[in-house]
Amino acid sequence: IDTAEMTDLREHARRILRDHTFDETIDAFEQGDLDLERLLEELHILHAELYIQQQALSDSQQITERALARFTRLYRELPFPVVLTSGQGRIKEGNAAAPRLLPLDCRLFSHLAIEGQTRLLENALLDARNNGRGDCREVRLRGQAGGILIADLRLIRLPEMDDDASEILCNLVDQTEQVAQREDLIAANRRLRIQEERYHVVADF
Repeated sequence: IDTAEMTDLREHARRILRDHTFDETIDAFEQGDLDLERLLEELHILHAELYIQQQALSDSQQITERALARFTRLYRELPFPVVLTSGQGRIKEGNAAAPRLLPLDCRLFSHLAIEGQTRLLENALLDARNNGRGDCREVRLRGQAGGILIADLRLIRLPEMDDDASEILCNLVDQTEQVAQREDLIAANRRLRIQEERYHVVADF
C-alpha cells in the first residue's frame, strides 16, 4: 500500500471515530474500494493513540487539581492576611486571617486605606495588573474596631485561567507594632538630645 492509500485509510478511520457510523465503510467495502483488514488496523492504531492522549489529559488534569487544592489550602491557612481582588480592584474574598485585621465590608481594595493613602493602593494595583507585581510599604489601612493598621503590601497578578478575567492576590504583613517601636525610639532619642542641649546650656552658666 502506498502513502496516498495509507493517508486515505487513516482519514477514513478518523471519520468513523468522529461520525460514529460505518455506513460509508460498508458501502466502500462492498464495492471493493476498501481494504477492511487494513482499515481495522488503522482504527486500532487510532484508538490506541486516542487512549494514550486521553490518559495524558487525565493525568494532567489530576496534577492540576492537586496543585490547585494545595494552593487553595495554603492560601486559606496562611497566618497573615491575604486578599483576592479582581483586576479592577474589587474585593472578592480574603483568607481566614484577613477579617481578623481588616474590615472586608468595603467593596473596593483602595477603600481599605485611610483617607490620603488610597492613591498608594491604586498605584500598587495598577503595577500588579500591568507588570505582574506591585508593592507598597507602611501603608496606613483601616483596621478592625476603627483602629489603624500599618502594613507592607505585595500584590501579585495571578495567571489567567481560560477566558477568566485577571485576579490580583494581595499579601499583607502587619508592621504596626514595629513602626510604633521605631517611632517611640526616635521620640526617645529626640527627648534625649533636648535634655543634653539643656544640660549644656545650664553647664555653661
